[in-house]
Amino acid sequence: RPPRSTLFPYTTLFRSLNDCTSTLADGTACTPTCNTGYTLSGTRSCTAGALTDTVVCNPDPCDASGAISNGAAGSGCTSTLAHGSSCTPTCNSGYTLSGIRSCSAGTLTDTSVCNGNSCDASGAVANGALNDCTSTLAHGASCTPTCNTGYTLSGSRSCSSGTLTDTAVCNPDPCDASGAITDGAVNDCTSTLSHGATCTPTCNG
Repeated sequence: RPPRSTLFPYTTLFRSLNDCTSTLADGTACTPTCNTGYTLSGTRSCTAGALTDTVVCNPDPCDASGAISNGAAGSGCTSTLAHGSSCTPTCNSGYTLSGIRSCSAGTLTDTSVCNGNSCDASGAVANGALNDCTSTLAHGASCTPTCNTGYTLSGSRSCSSGTLTDTAVCNPDPCDASGAITDGAVNDCTSTLSHGATCTPTCNG
């Protein structure tokens, strides 16, 4: 009889030889069982002392078709991704992929992530300065410019998946023109005289 290593190849992939013994009877067949992540094809049969062995433990494919946040599985990531293969999902506009999906004996390893792109928030601010607004403002972050003396900020700059929303404006401050005038009245001179505006007090008759 041939040694066991010849009769029973691939034993490292078998969970159990099942009914396959070293004394398989003439005219009978047996079927080993495979390790988790492998599927059996073929049988072993004995004819007049000769073993016919078509048994193979084939590694299982993986289901790589699951959704990815802010993207899609893509054409390569299917429900039957082959053992030893990898695929890359696709990301929506404004997102960049990092990582991959790979299959090993029915086990999917998924490191794929669609990361939101940063924004260029370094554009000039009229009558102000950038402060913490940089050319790489992170997705989901915001920044606040500063204004020159005599100006007050309204709004901010924020980044969402590579798109900058900029509502930051340095508005000129009003003036207090309501001070008393000798021998006259302030007329239309108020405590909130707008930038660029003028007013004219009136004098007593």
